[in-house]
Amino acid sequence: MNWAYNKLVGSVPVEDPALFRSIVGALHYVTLTIPEIAYYINKVCQFLSNPLEEHWKAVKRILRYLSGTDVGGFLLYFIILVRFSFIIF
Repeated sequence: MNWAYNKLVGSVPVEDPALFRSIVGALHYVTLTIPEIAYYINKVCQFLSNPLEEHWKAVKRILRYLSGTDVGGFLLYFIILVRFSFIIF
């Protein structure tokens, strides 16, 4: 991945920065069980104050990777269930 996101010019801000922050915050817990993604999550966390669409694409890429792993798929489902249960109920 190209992590020179801080040099992006003309990129569009994320529509819902609160959702971005919530998902990235939830991904911190995943690093406890899958430490090999800690670097990438740390890089995404550097842009919590002003997330752009390119950062959102990086988060979606991490989520796609996690959904393909045995442990990550379960953790991803659990985190989404817990974090967004207020929407469902």
